Amino acid sequence: MSEFDPAPASQLYGRRHGKTLRQSQKGYLSEDLGDLAPQGITIEQNPERLTVTPESIFGDARPVWLEVGFGGESTWSIWPRATPTSA
Repeated sequence: MSEFDPAPASQLYGRRHGKTLRQSQKGYLSEDLGDLAPQGITIEQNPERLTVTPESIFGDARPVWLEVGFGGESTWSIWPRATPTSA
């Protein structure tokens, strides 16, 4: 196998499935997620598939920071000081 061949299916680094949610977490998702979800991005809300911008979601032209993969949550203590307007 060369370095460009995909890894065999048995060689997985990570989870195939996430952990099962606790009942309280399921409740939070069903009760609160709709209010927290950005509006205007679903097919029903935006059938013409117009461009969605941070300004159309948040109502102003603030800078947007996107963190993918929170890891050990080490950045949660850094972000408020580094980006005061992001809180």
